[in-house]
Amino acid sequence: VISCGLTGVFVNVPGVNLRQFWLNASMAAQAARGLARLAGGDGEAAYLAGLLHSSGHLILCQAFPNQLQQALASAESRQGQARVEVERAACGIGHPEVGAAWLDGLSFPLMVIEAVALYLDPLAAEPGALAPLLNVATQMAASVEVGDSLEAALQKIDAALLQAAGIDAQQLPVAFAPHYEQLFQVGGLP
Repeated sequence: VISCGLTGVFVNVPGVNLRQFWLNASMAAQAARGLARLAGGDGEAAYLAGLLHSSGHLILCQAFPNQLQQALASAESRQGQARVEVERAACGIGHPEVGAAWLDGLSFPLMVIEAVALYLDPLAAEPGALAPLLNVATQMAASVEVGDSLEAALQKIDAALLQAAGIDAQQLPVAFAPHYEQLFQVGGLP
């Protein structure tokens, strides 16, 4: 229901390929759900946080269409922290803060709001928070987008982050393998 509502709210966003945006959000959401279940957490809250983690970017693109589109066109990377730096330079604020404020205004669960706010600074989150897990999920989605194997994707993730997310690093390669394969299917990748 939320997915349908969001695609209805964000019909035309200047400078954003919405199909690619929602594909990335869907992969992050599915990765977050799978990781949360492996960690014994709330899979549905994790899914929701994954789906909404970059929603603030859409709001910024609508509020500052000229400034942000121009700034992003010249940026080397448009994901994660690199995107936030471009957003802050062009708009004075980044998508995690905007997304968290929007979700707070819509009375989303605090767990989801905090995860969206801190997913790019996950070790600043309180112990047991969803932000570290969401960060891992977004990294997994990014690895799928570039065609990394699960082994290559896991090598990019800091062990302290996995620990903060409550994920057993020893079990992850085997336990998450089916989820990782599903992400490739979601992304339409071989």
